[in-house]
Amino acid sequence: MSEIARSAGVAADPTQEAHRLFHRLWSKAYDAPGYDKREWLRFEELLRQLGLRI
Repeated sequence: MSEIARSAGVAADPTQEAHRLFHRLWSKAYDAPGYDKREWLRFEELLRQLGLRI
């Protein structure tokens, strides 16, 4: 594992890390101007269609 990956706290399970990151970014976007929950839900659905269960 690279030094960057270790310092970034990358999980051994990329799916688990993607889940945490997706929801952390979604939470940050929630208070941002222009937040549209429908866009986030659509993005989540597209990820599922690609095989990522976020």
